[in-house]
Amino acid sequence: MSVIYAGIVCLFIYRGMDLRAFWEVCIESALATARVLIMVAGATLFSWLLTVTGVTASIVQRLAELKPPPWLLLLLCNVAFLVAGMFVDVFSNILILVPILLNPVTAAGIGGVHFRIVTTVNADIGNITPPFGLNLFVASGTFDKPYVTVVRAVLPWLALALVSLTLITYVPDLSLWLPRRLYPGVR
Repeated sequence: MSVIYAGIVCLFIYRGMDLRAFWEVCIESALATARVLIMVAGATLFSWLLTVTGVTASIVQRLAELKPPPWLLLLLCNVAFLVAGMFVDVFSNILILVPILLNPVTAAGIGGVHFRIVTTVNADIGNITPPFGLNLFVASGTFDKPYVTVVRAVLPWLALALVSLTLITYVPDLSLWLPRRLYPGVR
């Protein structure tokens, strides 16, 4: 609905573009969406293959046998999501790693909402983490700046994001304050 609304406003109210330009925007949007969906399809297939071949069950079993303390398990999750985020997009990162890590995290007593928040923040930070963070390449192309320049510009913000991730991970009350106010009993 929002796309249709934006198209109507752009074409008929503001008259910011003609039908030809509108069609070109639609084609560009379709191509961008297709790229993302191809990556999501690949990640879904990879996640399915991990499950079918038993790799997921093997990793879950080994983590369950180790019984790491919650803080260590969260640290392992942070590292896994950050490293994966350097190579794949957010959706793929989540689709691949959450099925592997959800059971051990739940067994360790870490709340589901807290884990989801940590997962989302991790996946996003991974996309700006050098050397292969996807958003670094996007920013380089968008702003027509060399990749190295973009990486240097991102480093202070990446450090701040990692500090924030540490706080969100190990002080759950920061990220769960609002959900607990809206839905008592959230962990």
